[in-house]
Amino acid sequence: MSADSRLHIAMVTPPKLERSYGGVRVMMTDLARSLLRLGHRVTLIGADRPVPEDADVVHDHSSAGVVLDPRFPTVATVHGPATGEPARCHRPLGDAVGLVSTSTFQRMRAPELNWLGTVHNGVDLKSFPFRERKQEYVLFLGRFSPGKGAHLAIDAARAAGRRILLAGRLTGPADHAYFDAHVRPRLGDDAVFVGEAGGVRKRELLANAHCLLFPSLREESFGMVMIEAMASGTPVVALRGGAVPEIVADGVTGYVCADPADLPEAVEAVGGLHPADCRMHVKRDFDALGMAMGYEKIYELSMRDRRPAPFAAA
Repeated sequence: MSADSRLHIAMVTPPKLERSYGGVRVMMTDLARSLLRLGHRVTLIGADRPVPEDADVVHDHSSAGVVLDPRFPTVATVHGPATGEPARCHRPLGDAVGLVSTSTFQRMRAPELNWLGTVHNGVDLKSFPFRERKQEYVLFLGRFSPGKGAHLAIDAARAAGRRILLAGRLTGPADHAYFDAHVRPRLGDDAVFVGEAGGVRKRELLANAHCLLFPSLREESFGMVMIEAMASGTPVVALRGGAVPEIVADGVTGYVCADPADLPEAVEAVGGLHPADCRMHVKRDFDALGMAMGYEKIYELSMRDRRPAPFAAA
């Protein structure tokens, strides 16, 4: 990269980044590191801090009110649903901010917003150990909220005759109430809650699992845990909904099911898939460096034209 094409990106972090949703925190870290590898300069700032005078572009991840400084072109990644409250927040911004979706599904749910393009989230592939040989257990990894479907994961694993490990966090009274009513009564020798898992522990669980179960009842805007599993060579069994079909290559890196009743059969069927294909899928489509290169194009568009045409980049 030539010196005159290097950018200074002011990246706006969510409030209390260290406590923010894990997927956003990991994505931002990998993006910043990859942009540095590409020769750019990145400055992390809070939403309440001024933008550096020499910044070329502002990239806002805060989801708590976009930082607007008329001196700089601004892009904002929408990390959650694009409908409802987020749409009400972003619509008044008009063409002052170019929005970036993390999936085509997310963008198409609110086509009236000022989308500048879609950039799939990515992961640092080398940070996830690859395992060709798997253990017998299946894994649920995620928040224990009603929409994530942990109870469906237990039922599917039990119907398939597989032991399931459940790792994740409970945040707030609603999560605890759901866990006590629908998860705890299902626990036993073949369904074990192992607590919240991060770092090395998370990677070990993902790499050794027969498959990851992702029976979300929500229309997910993305789903970082799915690409983390596939990066480890672990296939994904998921319910069809939201961005899932964009992430899982059905019949190659896992199975996308239309109904919870289809999950047990899919859990067994993934044994015929190849871990190396899962890893290659992430390397090709969800690598952190590729994500950074996608954002390079977004930054160029935002700097060239403050009034971007919808769907200009994909």
